[in-house]
Amino acid sequence: MMLSDLRIAIRSLTKSPGYTGIVLATLALGIGVNVSMFTLLNTLLFQKVPFHEADRLVTLVGTSPQNPRDQFSYQEMDDIRAQAAGPGRAFETLTTYTQWQDTLSEQGKTAEQLLSIDASQEFFSTFGVLPVLGRAFTKEEEVPGRNQVALLSYSLWQGRFGGDPNILGRTLRLNA
Repeated sequence: MMLSDLRIAIRSLTKSPGYTGIVLATLALGIGVNVSMFTLLNTLLFQKVPFHEADRLVTLVGTSPQNPRDQFSYQEMDDIRAQAAGPGRAFETLTTYTQWQDTLSEQGKTAEQLLSIDASQEFFSTFGVLPVLGRAFTKEEEVPGRNQVALLSYSLWQGRFGGDPNILGRTLRLNA
């Protein structure tokens, strides 16, 4: 009985190849979208982030009547840090960061758009990571005029600079 049903289904599908193609394309597209959405949601929502004690990380977001997702000013962050960060307080450490688009340009090479992060000196200790080469930021480098220090991502170091360990101390040109 099962084999005859399968033969009838195949015969009816071969009689209308256009309809069959549309049905198969729709099924393939639907399955592909579902698999990709599951993969994305699984990665974003259910996988642990690769940081030590990641369940203790929180994000503070400022709000105002004009903007439901606003940034804190430097003075506000200093006040929060003074009142809530430190041993025995609400936050063990408190780091700040802001994302930027920067342009890296070098003589003889094509300029490259980079996603940059302007971060406070606690950034690496908060996430429990260390740079592969070199050192993390220092408190003195948060002072305007002394903040001309950059840490490269591993992929930028490998891709643009070929993993050259002599990159330490080199001057880079960001945003002219």
